[in-house]
Parts: sequence; C-alpha cells; structure tokens
Amino acid sequence: QEGHFAEAQAALAKLADGAKDRNEKTYYAYVRGIALRLDGKKDDARETLTAALDADPKGTWAAKLRFELAAVELAAGRFAAAEQLARAEAETLLTGDRKDRLAEVYYAFARRLLKPDDPISPPDPNGAYELLTQARGLAKSDSLRARLLFAMGRASQAANNHGRALQDFQNYLNEYPKGANRNAARYHLGEAQWHAGQHLPARLTRTDL
Repeated sequence: QEGHFAEAQAALAKLADGAKDRNEKTYYAYVRGIALRLDGKKDDARETLTAALDADPKGTWAAKLRFELAAVELAAGRFAAAEQLARAEAETLLTGDRKDRLAEVYYAFARRLLKPDDPISPPDPNGAYELLTQARGLAKSDSLRARLLFAMGRASQAANNHGRALQDFQNYLNEYPKGANRNAARYHLGEAQWHAGQHLPARLTRTDL
C-alpha cells in the first residue's frame, strides 16, 4: 500500500522459495504478481501469474490468478487475451445452474475497465458496456439483471453516449419500476435527456423526483 513494491517482490519470492505446500507457494506468486503489476512491470507480472497458473491450474487460487492475469492483460491493452481468460473462468462456473455467478465475473471485469486500479491505464467505458451487455444476457435473477442494466446506463454516460444512456435508464424504469436504483435511474435519465438536447423532458423527469 505504501508503494514499496521492490521490497515486497523480493520478500514474496523468498517466501515462495521456502514454501513446501503447493497452495502456499501459489498464494505467494499471486500476491507477487499483483505487486509487479502495480509497479508497472506488466511483463514480469504476466510471467509470474502464468507460471503459477500453469503449475496449479485447478488449485484454490486458480480463479484469482486468472482474474489478476486478466487485469494485467487489460492494463496492457491485450483485450483478446483478457477475454480468453474470462472465458476460461466461465467454463469452470458453467457446471450446473451458475449463470448468475458467471455474469458477476463479467460485471467485475467491466468495473475494472470503468475504474482501472492502474493509474497508467485509461478507462474504457465502451469496453465495459460490451461486457455488461454480455453479463446481462447470462444473468437470470431479476435483481442482478436490474443492477447490470443500471450499470450499462452509467457506462453509456461515461462514454458520453447520451442517447444510449437515455435508452438504458428508460428501459430500467420500464422494466423495474420498483427497482432499488429507480430514483438514481430517473435522475440520470434526466441528465441524459438534457445532454441529448431534450430539455423539456429532462425538466419533467426531474420534477417527478
């Protein structure tokens, strides 16, 4: 947290070398991969995480390794590789009725595109929107589908696509009139209408608040 990444990497490498348990060794590699990514060493992070995943592909830390490795690929602009990792994780989740869990995985990746934790990587709201659309296509529960639709509207706003945002928020209010985010959706609908040049509807929408 204090940015002492080099010291952390050295300490974790030493701990991993001394670990006798495979699960413990994988954990140290996972944390070291995060430290390398945050230190801007994306290639080293990719190598460390990939090696750990190859050594223990079905272990306790495999899902977190894939998730972190996908974050590395996203930060490096390697979107196809990140999507491949997401699909690999999806295959492990689609055993049985787990589509909501898979949708949550896509949702998590979308949030990373909207708010990267790497200061060098710019947000990608359009990429996030595509992931949110895929997630909503998978999700089964009404509460999750509603959250995803609201998030799609916010991603549209972040992309300055006000026409699309207007449609997303209107769809939310039509489909989920009692949804948890109905007031926020109405407020953001007014914003989208205003930016889309629909000033009178925007005023009426905000009056309804």
